[in-house]
Amino acid sequence: MFHVTSVPSKTSKFSHPRPKPQGRPVRRGRVWGNSGILIRQPKSENLKYVLSIYPNPTNGITTLKYDTPEGLNLKFIIYNSLGVKTDEYKLIGGKFELEFETEHLNPGIYHYVLYNNKERISMGKLAVIK
Repeated sequence: MFHVTSVPSKTSKFSHPRPKPQGRPVRRGRVWGNSGILIRQPKSENLKYVLSIYPNPTNGITTLKYDTPEGLNLKFIIYNSLGVKTDEYKLIGGKFELEFETEHLNPGIYHYVLYNNKERISMGKLAVIK
């Protein structure tokens, strides 16, 4: 992506440059970043959730690394582009890695969501290639 600027002439009706776009606003209970990933803030401010998935894009075995407070009942669900649930994994809180196969999935973009007691706390996209 590139940005083209021009010097306005004296006869130009646009004499002031446009303001630079800033990040999305922070709303109560949600945080948007420039990456487009929605992370739901937990109700307790001292809880932290860390989630990473690699390799992405994938064509075989994918690793999910997560670090959450211990004692939580988590669900990791993968949806296809139509919103149909393709995989579901029940997880426990803590610092763990989960390896799962994606060979049974058709090539395309899938969405994954991490839930804690029916509360969506993290989500993202997974690309599957063949």
